[in-house]
Amino acid sequence: MEQKPRQTGDMEIENPNGRLHRNEGDVAGINRNQSSGENSGGGNRSTRGAGLVGKDKGRETRNDGGNVEVDSSSNTVAKKDGDGADVQPLRINSWFNFNYSPDAPEGKSPPTLSATSSESSDGESDEEFSYTINLRISPPMRQRGGTQSYQGESEPPHSPMSDEVLNPTESEPNLEVDPPTETNTNNSPQDIPVESSTQDIISTVKNLNSSGDTQQLRQNNDGVIRLGFQNVNTIDKPKSKHFPQEMIVVDDLGIDICGLAETNRPWTAKNRESYDRKMNMLLNNRTNTTYASLPALHGVEYQPGGVLQTINGHTVGRISNSGVDKYGRFAWHTLRGRRDEGVIVITAYRVCQDNIGGVGPNTAFTQQFAAMIKDGMKKPKPKQQILTDLAKLIHGKRAEGYRPILMLDANGSIATDEKFNKFVQETCLVDPYYEKFNEMPATYNRGVKRLDYILMDEGIVPAVRSIGYLGTHMAVHSDHSMAWADLDENILFRGVLNRPATMATRQFTLHQADKVDNFMKALRVMIKERDIPTKVAVLLERFHRYGANERLIQKYNDLDQEYTDAIRAALNKTARRRYGYARSPELTSAGQLVNLHKAILDCVRRKAPPSEGLTKLAELVGYDLSIITDIGVKQQRRVVRKARADLWKIQKDCDERRIAWLETNAQMCADIDGSDVKAKKKDMIRTVKESATNRKLSGITKGKRVGLDRIEIPKYLWLYSSKTNELYHYSDGVFETHPRVRDNQTEDKVFYAHHSIKVPDNEAVPVTVEVKSDGRIQILTTIPSPSSLWETVTSQREIEKHLLRRNKRHLQQIDKEGGPSTQPPVKQLTESLGMSEDARAVLDGTYVTEEDGIEVNATLAEWIKQLKQTDKEKGMADTVGSIPPEALQEAFKAAKERTASHGDLHYTVWKAMTADDHFAAWLSIMISIPFMFGFAPERWKTMTDVMLEKKKGVQKIHQLRIIGLLQADLNTALKYFGREFSRKMEASGELSDEQWGSRNKRTATDAAMIKLLTFETARAQKSTIGMIFYDCTACFDRMHPSLSNIELRKRNFDEGILLMRSAVIGGMKRHVRTGLGVSEDYYEGKLPGEIQGKSDVPHLFAGQSSTMLNTHAACAPGLELESCTGQRAMRRHNVMYVDDNDGNVSVPVDSERPVDALIENMQLSSQMWNDVVNWTGQSLAYHKTSWQALAWKVVQGELKPFVAKDRTIILEDHKGAKSVIQFMPPDQPNKGLGYHLCPDGNQHHEYRVVMEKLREVAASASTAFLNAREARQLLYQRLMPAIDYKLQLTSFDEQQCHSMNTVVRQNFFPLMHFNRNSADAVMRGPLSHGGMDLPELYSRQTELQVENVIKQLRNEGTVANDFLVTLDMIQLLSGLTTPIFEYAEKKLEYLDKGFIVALHDRMSEIDASIWIEEAWVPKLQREGDESIMEAFLERSSINWQTLRKLNAVRIYLRVITIADLAVGNGEDIGHTTLQGDWRAGSDLKWPRQPKPPEPWFQLFRKHIRETFCTRLDARHNKRASMALDIPLKRWYEVSRNTWFESYRSPTAVYRRYKDEEGTITGKIQLLTEKPKNSGYYRYERDVKEVPANSYPMATLAEIGEGVWSRRPYLMNPKQETTGKPPGYIEEDTRKPGWRPEKTCSDGSVHQSEGVAAAAYIISDNDKQYVKACYLMTNISSVNSYRAELEGAYRALHHMEQLGVDPAEFVTQWFDNESGVLTSNIPPTSRKSMMQPEGDLILAIHHLKKKFTGEIVSKHVRGHQDTRRTESSIQEDDGSVDSLATTESTRTGTSVLI
Repeated sequence: MEQKPRQTGDMEIENPNGRLHRNEGDVAGINRNQSSGENSGGGNRSTRGAGLVGKDKGRETRNDGGNVEVDSSSNTVAKKDGDGADVQPLRINSWFNFNYSPDAPEGKSPPTLSATSSESSDGESDEEFSYTINLRISPPMRQRGGTQSYQGESEPPHSPMSDEVLNPTESEPNLEVDPPTETNTNNSPQDIPVESSTQDIISTVKNLNSSGDTQQLRQNNDGVIRLGFQNVNTIDKPKSKHFPQEMIVVDDLGIDICGLAETNRPWTAKNRESYDRKMNMLLNNRTNTTYASLPALHGVEYQPGGVLQTINGHTVGRISNSGVDKYGRFAWHTLRGRRDEGVIVITAYRVCQDNIGGVGPNTAFTQQFAAMIKDGMKKPKPKQQILTDLAKLIHGKRAEGYRPILMLDANGSIATDEKFNKFVQETCLVDPYYEKFNEMPATYNRGVKRLDYILMDEGIVPAVRSIGYLGTHMAVHSDHSMAWADLDENILFRGVLNRPATMATRQFTLHQADKVDNFMKALRVMIKERDIPTKVAVLLERFHRYGANERLIQKYNDLDQEYTDAIRAALNKTARRRYGYARSPELTSAGQLVNLHKAILDCVRRKAPPSEGLTKLAELVGYDLSIITDIGVKQQRRVVRKARADLWKIQKDCDERRIAWLETNAQMCADIDGSDVKAKKKDMIRTVKESATNRKLSGITKGKRVGLDRIEIPKYLWLYSSKTNELYHYSDGVFETHPRVRDNQTEDKVFYAHHSIKVPDNEAVPVTVEVKSDGRIQILTTIPSPSSLWETVTSQREIEKHLLRRNKRHLQQIDKEGGPSTQPPVKQLTESLGMSEDARAVLDGTYVTEEDGIEVNATLAEWIKQLKQTDKEKGMADTVGSIPPEALQEAFKAAKERTASHGDLHYTVWKAMTADDHFAAWLSIMISIPFMFGFAPERWKTMTDVMLEKKKGVQKIHQLRIIGLLQADLNTALKYFGREFSRKMEASGELSDEQWGSRNKRTATDAAMIKLLTFETARAQKSTIGMIFYDCTACFDRMHPSLSNIELRKRNFDEGILLMRSAVIGGMKRHVRTGLGVSEDYYEGKLPGEIQGKSDVPHLFAGQSSTMLNTHAACAPGLELESCTGQRAMRRHNVMYVDDNDGNVSVPVDSERPVDALIENMQLSSQMWNDVVNWTGQSLAYHKTSWQALAWKVVQGELKPFVAKDRTIILEDHKGAKSVIQFMPPDQPNKGLGYHLCPDGNQHHEYRVVMEKLREVAASASTAFLNAREARQLLYQRLMPAIDYKLQLTSFDEQQCHSMNTVVRQNFFPLMHFNRNSADAVMRGPLSHGGMDLPELYSRQTELQVENVIKQLRNEGTVANDFLVTLDMIQLLSGLTTPIFEYAEKKLEYLDKGFIVALHDRMSEIDASIWIEEAWVPKLQREGDESIMEAFLERSSINWQTLRKLNAVRIYLRVITIADLAVGNGEDIGHTTLQGDWRAGSDLKWPRQPKPPEPWFQLFRKHIRETFCTRLDARHNKRASMALDIPLKRWYEVSRNTWFESYRSPTAVYRRYKDEEGTITGKIQLLTEKPKNSGYYRYERDVKEVPANSYPMATLAEIGEGVWSRRPYLMNPKQETTGKPPGYIEEDTRKPGWRPEKTCSDGSVHQSEGVAAAAYIISDNDKQYVKACYLMTNISSVNSYRAELEGAYRALHHMEQLGVDPAEFVTQWFDNESGVLTSNIPPTSRKSMMQPEGDLILAIHHLKKKFTGEIVSKHVRGHQDTRRTESSIQEDDGSVDSLATTESTRTGTSVLI
């Protein structure tokens, strides 16, 4: 900033180096001499120039203790330091008389140092000032009447005052400056001096440290708008004769917009005039200030509260309006921006008191309270009212186009003050400081909370360059710190809402048919002139003849250069690259007129003739320049303003104007590509609308994109974190992390020499180190941490230099770290690009390591074994390097046009060329040659590293992400081979089922659902399981290309493909791209690692990770959770999605020490995974790795999760260094795949994340001025897909969903022009019933989950299996004998809430059901049997808490039905059964359940009696049997729920063994009758299970080694489970031996009656047939397609039920082509499985598989077709069609009757 002259009132202090006013070189921007004066409140004021010390540029004059010496002859003050040396004297232009008394008698006042001065002012008047300065030696702080003085503990280095005046050493007393007295010849009001008193001493108050960014020095034209805000706790007296300290701070810090709160002054007209005059004097009349305070009482100089806001410098010119609050709470300015938008800046002060109780009479609260009462408010609450009024102001100004910046002292923390937090959310403000630093520093030196804020609209946040808080004494001396922010002026005022849609920076896009056509025409001519196709063919022939040699490779590069030059020439000839906006002619003309009139104004102002450029522009727009001589400057300025306003108006609706213009161009484009004019116009209009809308919506949902224009690098090379016990060394842009040596014999901080790359811990501090002779490193000292460890680099050249070094070092980490992948035997395998003999031996399975003396552990041996080629892989066809033209066309067609690439030949060009068959033919050859012959073209060996922020706003160099951009044709070819690789992996069946990423038909939701179901099953079974969450460091960047080549060789990929890949990676020259451009320099060299952004990498990682997963599964303990029947189970070791891996471990349910066993298994499993990862070149990020355990303890009769925090898991790296893995309790979420799943099942974290997302988008939407169409599009296309992704796995209750609905209602309904209080039935109802079909999230949750469950079950994959395992266990826990999803009438409130239970309960609310074919359901055991829990549920008097206790007792007893409790005769319940001593044995796998308390057993007996034994009263003896109301009779032929001692079958007896205690066990013996009909049964053998046709029987009489019984076999006949007949048989002409050879079916629909019928004939060729029909009534919707499929299905179902053996080939005829197609091709995609008739299609294919012969569906033309063929079929079809029509009509008639 420019140097300003000294103003009147300055006190001049000189030193030998010259006169000093300000030090512009001071880092903090402040360097002046002033006393501490007034700090915050009272009547004190700061006196500029009254200090005793000063600073020169780069040199300080300090008071370091010792004696003060005054030289009256030279008017200097000198001081001896502690050593007696002279300190540089200060010259003062006035005379001081000092009296210093160093000691004071005991009990007397402390010694003082006084000085009296008399001087004349340097200004315009002759006023004389007399100052009396009393320096009192006192304790560190005193407070009196609101006046505060401070002693800092450690003064920041950039204080505006001398360190020693403000912060004497501990051995010195504090020197306090009493307020000066002032003599004024004009008899102006004087401040009342504050008397000092030793009784004013209070406790020490801390200093406030700086936080956030480091404030930079202001420079001229730096493009920054600096904000500053501080609670000054009393401003200097406006009428004083010196410049107030606040003004000096504004000037010295270069603050453009400054807000001061709690000024404590009455802003009368005189005070405002005085303050304005001084501000204008100091800032050269470039300032505008608004003042807010309540009307002042007569004559007072101190009035609590009040604010002022000042705008300074050139920003004053943007002020359009200003205002203040009548209660003195806030002041504001509106500043003009571009495009009719602007900014409103508000300074506000919020009182600290909540209510009137205990508040003093003169406080700001009392004044506001009284004023509000006077205005008619009842029970005013000033602290809350200011938020209401600010919200009203913000919303009103937003509607006018002003985005808010609010600077306020909130007297409350946003984290704890709920009302303030709600205000921030409702006004859609964000906290940029917290967003950037994620911390809440104290801003008040007597508290720990953050009270002072700079909040702003989200649209302004991208303008924030830096933000922070200044420490104590670095701004105005107060008890509050100053908040500041530097904003980019261009971004701040550019306007964001009305900006026209930006055009692509490409020469054309594919929808511009005219330009595509012109380009291709020009290119065809150039290609033909150069005869490129012929040259390509000749080159290919020579490669085949001679192979790849240097000469031919150079020929290839020359030809590649030739045809790409032709492409560029065609582009330059036909289409210019466009930058800027989507322009209509009106927009272009308006812009030209603005430029024209500005040029005319310039000529008129300079009185110059029109320039050549002006003349050409005038001719272009048709403007007559002859009148220029008659135009005045003012008149032309008005013309310029009007032209600019017209331009802004056109820019607002530029999209609509462009649409109108496009209509005139549609005909031309339609003529070119032969399309319909209307369709072409519609497409062009849609494109423009989508571009404009998507641009706006993307800004709302994703935020404004800001390129990387700066980076931060550390100031220190070595950092240490005591939290992680790691040492970090900064090296070329990365931090090499050294683990600590864990040696109990030494306490020194010594660290290993080896390292890995990590992100330093946030608490790391700088240190000095010493490297020992053995390479280990020892910390010597800790460096006092500065305010920031980072410095910002903004120079483009410096940024690129740092990033080039950083990226190269990042990609060298495998070699630098020297892990197991660089050592034998992996080293031998990766030699020769993975094509060595050792690699071949591994693939053949003949690799032997023992002969070479290489030590191989079991894990490594298994990994090598997994690389062996299987027989199926050996039999696969070779994949060669040639890409067919059709495949190339398909690959580019599938590529997105907007995909970024390296170089100027972007995807648009390649898509346009390959769409032409002629071009595709020779281009496919050119692209294939390198892959066929194994070399890399020069053009392909250049790429760009795009630098992105991993976390928004974090620009630290080591936390940036690299995305590589390759040439478009190279990347497309690699994608082709990558997909072929994936296809072969899937076909081989060797791909691990545990990898869910980068695979077809697998999604992140599937992987997350597996984790969810695992947690739910473990909770249901009360199993002890553990989860380890791994994350690989720089996953793709550490993929060894040689190992990728081995994976490719395993799938028979040609050697040329491998050589080309390796040559490209090895010879790549890599540039870097930031927001400032692409670097000219590049880096290259041996960089072992794939390229993130290369399209084949995800496929290759799926192969590598599959090998790793299979290895781990073969060696490590894993997870096994069986279903209750033992028929299915969850078995896995990992759930992996790309590199995001969750390890799973479990222990048996009957483990005696489950937690200890679990930790041992987790330790072993995690270490094995760590070893496998290291062998492949990968590395685990230990600081991101964590583990959780779901373990159990008994709490009041139930098992509850408990925290196993006393256990540890430690991983060792390849050098033996140990790292303790972070533990997370089970109530904390596993954050992965976009979900927050907690093992204990709570969803509070997920709910909070969803609500935050909703509020974030809603807040952005409310500030974006969307129209109704855009708001609806935002809701349905942006917000709902994100919420839907979450809702697929949530279990939110109705209240939680209501809260989410409320956010949508309050924010989106008004934007769509709906009343936010409209009835839900209208807003949420379907369109067909007159509703608006707006989303209701509670219903949406159910809808998505039902669809997902059905989809998974139909897919029959891993997720379906895991769902059934969980469902079986929930079915057992429910105690119901009906399928819980098929019969969902009653809610399962007595069960723990989870995904399945919550879905069931929501389905019960809407009376929905799902039939799940393979779901297990327990069976009723006997005639008259009944489910215990179903009977309890029927009794409304039992609440869910009681049901929970009853169910706990039932689970402990292991019973389901009343038959499980009854004695053998079925008449009563035994007297010992319900006492708590008996527990049934069972073949079912019951969950763990501790013995419930005795009161629960009493409760169970009571409700059993009241439900099943009602003839007994409450006095019944609890130890007596209980007679059942309805005795149980014969047993059903079903599997038994519980064990009995003996069973009877038709031919044998089964007995269970007993243990030593006489308890029956699961071991069974078979006894057969010997001799027959004797009734005597002898042991024959042991068996595993009792057959279903056996029933329990009473104790048998034992005779010798056998048993005797003559009881008859009394089993109830088997329950028939056959369903309804497939159809109603109309005619049956079958004969014995009949074998059907064809079927024919048809369907008929009566839409009006909602009736349909399907008829079918099953026939052979001898006219034997079955003719039947099937009727469908009471259906909500049906169509002819479903009726036709129903007929086909019924025909197959009837064949199955008849049990006939059809012919080897059966033809199925029906007259629906779509049905024929879907009946022949099984659905494979999830989308096809979920089509409306997906259930019928799957059922048809399921039945087809059951028959031995082949069944093929064929189409026959029906009655609606114009031609008919095959008369034999015609006869059948006509008969079937007539039958179907007749039946549907007859049924419809009956329904109408």
